[in-house]
Amino acid sequence: FSFIKMYLDEEEDADVNPLGHFWIEGDSLAPPCQAELDVVNGILDLAAPYITPESTLYDLGCGDGRICTEASRRFHCNSIGCEIEPHLIERFRNNVQRLNLADKVKVVQGDLLELELDQLGVIVVYLLPESVELIRSKLIGALERGSVLIFNTWGLKGIQHKAKATCGFADNCNLFLYDASCLS
Repeated sequence: FSFIKMYLDEEEDADVNPLGHFWIEGDSLAPPCQAELDVVNGILDLAAPYITPESTLYDLGCGDGRICTEASRRFHCNSIGCEIEPHLIERFRNNVQRLNLADKVKVVQGDLLELELDQLGVIVVYLLPESVELIRSKLIGALERGSVLIFNTWGLKGIQHKAKATCGFADNCNLFLYDASCLS
């Protein structure tokens, strides 16, 4: 079953509900949209040197889990996706089952502000800048312990990134990679 086809079909289904992307300013930690598939691939391409089958990839505010499922398919790594929206969690769980990834992908329904980032690995962050500030100390702690952070669109304020990539339609999406060396 094609990863890309599955998510394209779901995006068409989402268009049936005109309020599916409804967003009230200030009611969410993350932008109200899923990463496009070329952005998913851009993130995973940037993460590739840091991921092994023994690694764990976190996606904070993972939506339908497309980054987690594709990372586990591509790299055979473990993935943990955290999402609070019930309809996205349901879609994420269905995708994990459809792709037979239950042994590799953990779905966490809850507030990412309460999520412990205790396993080393790659942490994907597509959160609004003010939301990043709420978990900044957790993210810095993860960097200090050896994790790698990849930010979609907005970086980690006040810290110089190690690498930057662009992806998306007309290269309009910036990705920023941070590791422990960025703290010195």
